[in-house]
Amino acid sequence: MVSQLLFGEAYEITEKKQAWHKIITEFDHYTGWIDKKTFNPVSTEYYKKLEKGGYAVAYPVSARLLAPDQTTLLITAGSTLGHIDSNGVINVDSHVYRLAVQDLSSITGHNVNLVTTAEHFLNSPYLWGGRSPFGFDCSGFTQIVYKINGIRTPRDAWQQADTGQSVHRIKELSAGDLVFFSDKGKKVVHVGLAIPPDRIIHCSGMVRIDKLDEKGIFNQQLCRYTHRLHSMRRIKSI
Repeated sequence: MVSQLLFGEAYEITEKKQAWHKIITEFDHYTGWIDKKTFNPVSTEYYKKLEKGGYAVAYPVSARLLAPDQTTLLITAGSTLGHIDSNGVINVDSHVYRLAVQDLSSITGHNVNLVTTAEHFLNSPYLWGGRSPFGFDCSGFTQIVYKINGIRTPRDAWQQADTGQSVHRIKELSAGDLVFFSDKGKKVVHVGLAIPPDRIIHCSGMVRIDKLDEKGIFNQQLCRYTHRLHSMRRIKSI
């Protein structure tokens, strides 16, 4: 598994092969294959609305929707709710859903706070390709935290490392800035969010908070450095 699609996220089919569709995702332009049974067409007009942004996002951990057949559907944080009205009605093109909560503000809205958002996912397990509280990889975690706060980022850590503006020193970091780490060959292999002045929240084994300094991440439980510092970036929007 290279990544995951969450509720409401759209994609474009580029190739069909027996039981599989090759796709490019609308949110982060990521390429992969999905089982054709999951395909649910939407109009070009609806797809273009998603491209323009301005959609609500489920927050902080999970929510329930009433599906068109009146069954209950569990969605996770970072799901795209499209354009939602004041009564909690969500129109996914011709498919109508309704939020099963009274207070819409409790699960929608942007600019919550990057670190506060990230801390809601503490102890979520690591999952290669994961983008939900049921399992994140390192860049899936940072991407969803940013998405909930209304900011698009690329999917992989090395792609995220090429966005935004460079931060040159640890003491210049702001809360939520992205911090990148490399292997011995200086290739970016890990990412987390800064919690100044000297901590980082990241997904390594699980979502956790560790010490951060000029060398990298120091795991106090293991009493050693686990990740080598590569670079730091400040991303506002892309």
